[in-house]
Amino acid sequence: ALANPGLTLGLIADLHHVDAEAVRLAFAAARGRVMLVTDNVSAFGMPPGEYELGGQMLTIVEGEPALREDGTIAGAAVRLDTCVANAVASGVALRDAIAAVTSVPATALGHADLGHLRPGAAADFVLFGAADLRTEQTWIGGAKAFDRDRLTVRD
Repeated sequence: ALANPGLTLGLIADLHHVDAEAVRLAFAAARGRVMLVTDNVSAFGMPPGEYELGGQMLTIVEGEPALREDGTIAGAAVRLDTCVANAVASGVALRDAIAAVTSVPATALGHADLGHLRPGAAADFVLFGAADLRTEQTWIGGAKAFDRDRLTVRD
């Protein structure tokens, strides 16, 4: 996948599925073709404990991926903004990490008009905190839909 310029790579940068060195390597080898994804299980965000998913029991431990009874990873448990921060902490340029959650996936899905901040573009965007790259605000259609400081979510 790294060598095929016709492919866009989905990468889970939770630093459990993919090591920091592999994150850096993927972005270097496939510049402009890496999109960050989460692969979260449906129990993501739930308190630590045991959950059933598709007839299998999963264990959720805070800060760790969901595990099956045999100890194998069942899916991620990571926010997309955390994947961006992990990519940057792994040595990926901030510009490339942001493109990996905006323009790269939009283009891969056939929507090259999305994922950019420019006049005439859709007014859907996320404002990250400068220090921690956590989502501070989310705007959809030009209207604020989420504000971390106020913990409000628009319907």
